[in-house]
Amino acid sequence: NNPDILVPAVESLSMAIKYGDVRDYDPASIRNILTELIPKLCIRFTAMVVNIDDQKANAALGQAESLKTSISIHQNQELNHQWERLLREIITGTQTHPLLAGYAVRQAYDRNILLESVLREKFNLIFSTAGDSNYQSRWLEGFLNGGMLAIFYDQTILHSLNQFVVGMDDDTFNDILPVLRRIFSKETGNDKWRLMKLLKTHSDKKSSATPEDSLVAQSAISETSSPFPVLDIILG
Repeated sequence: NNPDILVPAVESLSMAIKYGDVRDYDPASIRNILTELIPKLCIRFTAMVVNIDDQKANAALGQAESLKTSISIHQNQELNHQWERLLREIITGTQTHPLLAGYAVRQAYDRNILLESVLREKFNLIFSTAGDSNYQSRWLEGFLNGGMLAIFYDQTILHSLNQFVVGMDDDTFNDILPVLRRIFSKETGNDKWRLMKLLKTHSDKKSSATPEDSLVAQSAISETSSPFPVLDIILG
């Protein structure tokens, strides 16, 4: 009943179904076992992500990714429903660790079970200026676990992210800078450049800059001197 043992075992057995195994196990028997075990793990998982510290949350995130991989291998509609039900429960949980809460929101969004309007509301709620910056940064880390693609094309999310960064005082910023750097260190240089460009373009639009000014500002992004020195520190 220990998820620390069961989740890796489930992934290993799922991989055996997908790629085969030198011990020549019967795939049908393994599949039957897993289709009974995975739903039980999904039910137990909700309790694993509440009232936990950052270390346990990091472990839980890895287990969630492992569980997602296992479920995707089976291509079983009922298991997919179990996973989506788990995501909803994590999102609505009031004591869910922010790392897992942000992760669940992103997964639900990517699976089209979370409306864009709901995502924007959630983002605006999380990144209000009165929010807890440590909670916000951990939530963002979970959300960006799937990459930065989602924020490239959503102006509301871009604005919320920008407001989150520029709204911090110096002490708060210095406290969470290592977390922010860790988040974005996982991204490619090209993705970082695209994010910087989009944030600058968004800022220009919000300030009603002229087309000529906007073009000059965007061109300056490729220069050494960035229009967003704070984001330069984060993005590296």
